[in-house]
Amino acid sequence: MAGILTLGPVLGQQVTIERCQPAILQAGKSVEVHLSGRGLKQAMLWTSFPATVERIDEKASRFRIATDFIGAGAIRAHGEDGVSNLFFVTLDSHESSIVPTEGRTRSEDAQGIEIPSVVDGDSANLGSHYYRFEGKKGKTVEISATARGSSFDGVLTIRSAAEGKRLVQADDSDGSGADPWIEFVPPADGDYVLELSDSQYRGGQGYRLTVEKPGRGIPDNFKTVWIVDEGDGQTRISAEISDTRFAAALEGSNDVDTFSFSVSERTFLTITPYARAIRSPVTPRLKLTDSGGKVLAETPHDSFKELPLRLWLEKGADYRLAITDAFGGAGSYQFKLDGEAIPYELTIPGQRDKKHPLQDKFLAVQGGVFEVPVRCRRHQFDEVIALRLESEIACTSANATIAKGQGNLNLRVRLAQDVVAGTLATLRVRGTAKDGEQTFEQSLKTGEVLVERDAGAEIPKEADGALAVRVIESPLVVEVTPPTEVAKGSAVTIPVKIVWCDEKRVFNTTLRLKGLPAGVHTSEKKLNTKDTTTGLELKVVNPGEGDLKDLRVEVRLDYHKQTLLVESAPFTVIITEKDEKKD
Repeated sequence: MAGILTLGPVLGQQVTIERCQPAILQAGKSVEVHLSGRGLKQAMLWTSFPATVERIDEKASRFRIATDFIGAGAIRAHGEDGVSNLFFVTLDSHESSIVPTEGRTRSEDAQGIEIPSVVDGDSANLGSHYYRFEGKKGKTVEISATARGSSFDGVLTIRSAAEGKRLVQADDSDGSGADPWIEFVPPADGDYVLELSDSQYRGGQGYRLTVEKPGRGIPDNFKTVWIVDEGDGQTRISAEISDTRFAAALEGSNDVDTFSFSVSERTFLTITPYARAIRSPVTPRLKLTDSGGKVLAETPHDSFKELPLRLWLEKGADYRLAITDAFGGAGSYQFKLDGEAIPYELTIPGQRDKKHPLQDKFLAVQGGVFEVPVRCRRHQFDEVIALRLESEIACTSANATIAKGQGNLNLRVRLAQDVVAGTLATLRVRGTAKDGEQTFEQSLKTGEVLVERDAGAEIPKEADGALAVRVIESPLVVEVTPPTEVAKGSAVTIPVKIVWCDEKRVFNTTLRLKGLPAGVHTSEKKLNTKDTTTGLELKVVNPGEGDLKDLRVEVRLDYHKQTLLVESAPFTVIITEKDEKKD
C-alpha cells in the first residue's frame, strides 16, 4: 500500500513539488520532511513506497515519514487543483550515508562527512560549498556531483586540508558527460577538503554530491564475460544468452574489436553498449554487418551517446559486430545481446517545456473520461498492437488498438460512475502484438521521459510506466436541449448551457459533440469565462446508422494546466426522412 497524507489551503494554482528536504530518507526511522512548491495546500501526498506520515506543522508543508522501504522512491501531491509531478527521493538503511547539507561556504569551516556519503543541497550563490573527509593513502575514493531537478553544472576541487594545495579538479568528465567525476587516490593519510560550486556560480541549483568507494553503483545483477583479443581479427560469441554482458577493452590508436555470431531462428535483436555504468572514458560506436560486409545498422556518426542497435536478423546467417571508440581512445566497455527484446516501444510524449506538465497524470470526474497519449516507436514491425489497461479503479477504454503501421494514439479511458471523488489511482498500459506465431507484449514506459525532465534522477521501477488519475468533483454541469428529431440533409442548432458550481472557479472551454457516426457533421465552439451559453450546429448529410444514440456534449477545459473533460448526459436524436413536399 502507498502512503497518503494531507498537506493544508491555496486556491487555483498548478500543483508542483519543487523540493523535498531531505531528499534522502533513512529507512526504519521517522524523518522530518519539508516540501516546497505550488498548490500543496489542501492536497494529499502519494508515495510509491509503503509509509506512515504525520503532519507536524499545520501552516507549512512539514511532515514525518516513517518507512522500512529501501531504494529509490517517488512522491506525488494531488488535490482538487490537480496532480503534481513525480518527485524522486532515496531511502537508505545506512545512517552514515544520509548527510544533511549544512551549506558551509568557507574551507576552514568545511562540513565533515564520512565515506560513503550522499549529500543533497542547493548551490551557493557566487561561492562554493565545502566538505571535509578523511583519506587513506592509496585507497581510491570516487566523488561525483549531479544535477537534482535543476540545471546545475558542477565543478569539483580537492585540496589538502593542511596546506590548502589544489590536488585535482574536474568540470566535465569523459565517463559521466557534463557531470564532474573524480577518482581520487590520496597521496597520504589525512584530511582533505572538497569544494563544490556551480560553473556559473548560480545559487539555488539543486545538486547531489556522492562520495564513495570504487565499485558502488555498478550493477551486479548480470553475468560478465571478459573477452581477450587474441589478435586474430575477430572473436566468436553467442547471441543466445540474454543475461550476460560481454566485457572487453580498446587499446587506443583507433583500435577496433570485432565479434561474430549467428542466430538459430529469425530474431529481433537489441545490442546495447555500456561505458558510463563502469566509469569508462570510452564512447562506444557500433557497426553490424553481414558476412559479406554489408552494413545492417550502425551508431550515427553525429551521436556521442550509448545508443543501442535494434534490428531483425535472419536464421542461419553470420553477422559481424565492430566496436570502436568515437574519439579513437582507449578503455574498457561492455555490451549485451538481447534476443528477447520487443520490436516496439510504448511511451508518452516528452515534456515540451515547464509550462506544459508531463502527460503522465490526469484529471477526471466521476463517470467521466480522460485521454492517455500513447506513442509507439516501431522497429521494422508494422503489426496491429492491442492495448489493455491495468488500473486500481474500475475503468474501460473504447479505442484500445494501434492500427497497423500507426505510431500514435490517444487512448480514451472512462471511469466508473461510482468511483469516489478524491481518489488518486495508478494505472498502466500494456500492448500485445503478433508476428506469425510469435506474440510480443510490452508495457508502456515513462522512465526515458522522466529522465529527460529530471536529469540525474534515479527512477524507481515502481514509477516507470505508472500513470496517475485523480478523480475530482465536476466544476460544472453541462445542460443540453437536444432536438427531438432531425431530417436527413438538414441542419439544426443544439442549445448548450454551462453551469459553474463555483463562480470563482471558471475556465475557458471548448465544446464539441461526441459519438457521431460518419456522414454527420458538427461545429466546435470556444467559450471564454464570461460566456455560459452557445449552440452547436448539427448537420445530417447521410447517416448510415439511423438514429443518433448516446450523443454527448464534451466540454474540454485547461484546469490549472491539466486537461479536464466533462460531458453532458447522453441523449438521442431521431433521424427522419426529408419531407419532399415542404421543399
